[in-house]
Amino acid sequence: SRGSNQFHLGPLSAELNKRDLLSGMICSGWPTPLTKKLAKQFPSNAAIQRFLQRAEAIPSNKVYASNLTEAIFQIGIRLRRISENTEQRFDVMGFYWYQLYAQYLLRRLSGDIYHYRSCYGLKSVSTARQCGFIPICDHSIAHPGVLQDLIDNQGSWPKEPRKIYTSPLQNQMKVDIAQADHLIVNSEFVKSTCTFAGVSGEKIDVVYLGVDDKFLDSVQPFDSKQVKERKSRSLLYAGGVQYRKGIKTLADAYLSLSAPPQLTLVGGLDAVVGSSAYIRSLLEHPNVLYAGIAPREELSRYMIQSPLFIFPRYCDGSSRVIFA
Repeated sequence: SRGSNQFHLGPLSAELNKRDLLSGMICSGWPTPLTKKLAKQFPSNAAIQRFLQRAEAIPSNKVYASNLTEAIFQIGIRLRRISENTEQRFDVMGFYWYQLYAQYLLRRLSGDIYHYRSCYGLKSVSTARQCGFIPICDHSIAHPGVLQDLIDNQGSWPKEPRKIYTSPLQNQMKVDIAQADHLIVNSEFVKSTCTFAGVSGEKIDVVYLGVDDKFLDSVQPFDSKQVKERKSRSLLYAGGVQYRKGIKTLADAYLSLSAPPQLTLVGGLDAVVGSSAYIRSLLEHPNVLYAGIAPREELSRYMIQSPLFIFPRYCDGSSRVIFA
């Protein structure tokens, strides 16, 4: 159960299919032949191009996409400028419809394992058990019991985990982590946040992610001259302009420099971050280029051109943006 956007359960599903082990992959939106044809009319739209990049080498008869869920998520994204809470309310609604769709499919699919992304399991996990599946949760960020404190304290650990969460997404993470028979996380860091929050270490397995082959294929050939020219190019930050991604730490460091170098920022701008006058002073600095959301090919070009990649994260499980 891959959920939305580009997530590593997509390439995993493709690999399982290659080994004839995939019963089916559940997701939100999926690029069909019709959507690919329509997308050709908007070649410069970054969001549409990123949607097309969700495709994997999986037969269409094994892909089960909840288009209603995708529509709800997209509405939430467009309302992000109002507030993060507004977007999250739509996200929760999307998760609700997604788990209903997953329940329907689980009663009709055969298999041994229900491998689901956290927040997307909910009541579908109990349905999976009833149907004989072993539920495995895939979680790739700090446990919600420490997540908000890591963000608020710029990476510093709290003295104890939280018991009450203000975010509906964090509540859904907690439910999905707790109800899984096994938990797969993408770093020892995430495992340590989970055990700190009371999850038994015996049910946690750490699996580090590798580079996505599709991203590697999108990288254009470059020569030694381009590498030498990097010294005069801008530094690069990518992966979402959000507080949890460390943008405050980056702003503090960059704006304190007497002669700041060129800096390129790639990723979606969080509404709360965008409303901060301090962060706006970074985005509007004459030496800063905010490039917004970029397709993989464009991101790889920025990486080739940049001598240094800046990655000041507070709570992410691993550097997935450089694996793409």
